Amino acid sequence: MRDYNRDAGRMLRTLRQQRGLTLKQAASRLQTSAPVLSRKERGQDAIERQDIQLAIVVYQLDPWEGYALWVVAGFMPEQAPLNSSSADLNTMADMLLTHILFPAFISDGLGYLHAWNQPIETL
Repeated sequence: MRDYNRDAGRMLRTLRQQRGLTLKQAASRLQTSAPVLSRKERGQDAIERQDIQLAIVVYQLDPWEGYALWVVAGFMPEQAPLNSSSADLNTMADMLLTHILFPAFISDGLGYLHAWNQPIETL
C-alpha cells in the first residue's frame, strides 16, 4: 500500500532544500516547530491539507509543483493549472502520472491523448 505521508514528506524536504532553507527556517515560515516538520518530512507524522496549502505559499510553488504536491500527498488538488504549454505538459506528466497507481491519462479539450501512465498500458 502506498505511503502518502512518506512520499509527500520527501517532496517537502526536497522543496525546502531546493529553496536553501534550514529545517528551523522552514518550520517557522510553515507555522510549526522544527521537530514536527522533521517528522513530517520523514513520513512519521500525517501531512494535512493545511500543510500543503502553507507549503505552496511559503515555498512559492508554481502551479505544477503545487498540483504535484497535492497528488503526491494523496489529496484532490484544490486548484489545477489551466494554461499549459507542451513543455509544461511533459513536466506535469513526468511529475504526476508516475505517482498515480490507477490508470490515468492527460487529454486536451478535444479528447486527444497527450500522456498516460503505466497502469493504463496494462489495460
